[in-house]
Amino acid sequence: MMLVSSSSNFQKTAKNKRFMLKLISYQGRLCMSKICKGKAALKCREKLYFDGFPQEVDSYNDEVFQLISDRCNRLNLIIEIGCGSGVWTAHLAKLGKHVVGLDLSSILIKKLHKRLKKLNCEAVIGDAEFLPFTDKVADCCFFFYSLHHIPDISQAINEATRCLKDNGQLVLVEPNGLNFMLALIARITFILRLVNKAGMTSPAERPLNIKKIVQILSEVGFDCNVLPCYATLRKKSQAANLSFPTRIYTLFLKFAASFFPKFFGASDFILFAKGVKGKRIQN
Repeated sequence: MMLVSSSSNFQKTAKNKRFMLKLISYQGRLCMSKICKGKAALKCREKLYFDGFPQEVDSYNDEVFQLISDRCNRLNLIIEIGCGSGVWTAHLAKLGKHVVGLDLSSILIKKLHKRLKKLNCEAVIGDAEFLPFTDKVADCCFFFYSLHHIPDISQAINEATRCLKDNGQLVLVEPNGLNFMLALIARITFILRLVNKAGMTSPAERPLNIKKIVQILSEVGFDCNVLPCYATLRKKSQAANLSFPTRIYTLFLKFAASFFPKFFGASDFILFAKGVKGKRIQN
């Protein structure tokens, strides 16, 4: 705990920032190896990563949000799962909806509280795999670049669908595991280590398999519509002062987008899933 509380001393330079992440990762492995293993230990390391590295992660994309808001414009209660410091939550709240943002990191939830003081929004500390909400309470659940940080995606999706009303919607915007280059990067240990040195990825972070997610949702009575998306590629292409690993990563994404069609070249995907009355299976 001493390490996390003094983390501001390590954030003055990029070198110290990387050093801090290494120490936090080591502390997490050391502490949690005696308590839990497997996915539970990975979840603990993920929380330690974001508690000790709570800078703004701006994943917001206006084009993506406009597409989503056009399809989700008659919702009263929205739950954003893995909201972080509330970059997307703030925009959802500005639409006039009642929004509940949930995240495992208490530090990021504190930042969300400061951001949303005057908006119709609540902030909750909670686990995406065990949501603290009753059944069939929400009109829509969102995952904005958060599901790929959760160790057990099946459990998280089942929990989200449990909280949705019979005709509720689930919306995901996530990195695309069908992208040839993202899949390659995820499987090459050397590149993953290189990326981690730059602080770009958390312990559980990986691109997601669209087919697996659609299968999980179909089994509990949801109809799915999946769209390819190039939000990450566009955002990184427009950014300045990129680190060397990030430049290589962006070049891989550009190559995939140029030579591979649709989902095999898109950096991200947007999934809209809607419960079908009569087909819904309660978890």
